[in-house]
Amino acid sequence: VSPLSLACQSGNTAIVELLLDAGADANTTLPGGETALMTASRTGQLGPVAALLSHGAKVDAKERKGQTAIMWAAAEGHVEVVTALIDAGADMRDSLPSGFNPWFFAVREGRPDVVARLLEAGIEVNDVMQPRHARSRGPKTGTSALLLAVENGHFALAANLLDAGADANDARYGYTALHA
Repeated sequence: VSPLSLACQSGNTAIVELLLDAGADANTTLPGGETALMTASRTGQLGPVAALLSHGAKVDAKERKGQTAIMWAAAEGHVEVVTALIDAGADMRDSLPSGFNPWFFAVREGRPDVVARLLEAGIEVNDVMQPRHARSRGPKTGTSALLLAVENGHFALAANLLDAGADANDARYGYTALHA
């Protein structure tokens, strides 16, 4: 584990900047492929994220399971970090084989501020999950954000999605959110 990764984990902007200015690799990874940017994005401190980006961190790097920094930030509800990553060109539509992308991570975890930010940035409220493999459990093709919010008990978020134009009658999954 590099000192830069540790500084990103603790969210210490001053140390992150010091290490980067001294030549630390902004794209350093942990053994599983987690980059320093992913670590900083997960912890939610904007300073380390901004420092890494300004020193050439790859905004869409993937760890061994395919997750990106914006996926981690969205799932944890770090709207300022999500905004910084979008501004740096992060692909907010890139998805895992399961169909999860930053949008669906934010909805599943009940992160209304991130959901609102992603909608502002151009995510379509009625997009559905498109898994690339069949699974016996978990979301399947046709799962909408509204359905995912309801199934995870995020009813206030579901109401926000309806206010944003989510289709209450969408039955592409096989049933509607009301049935759920």
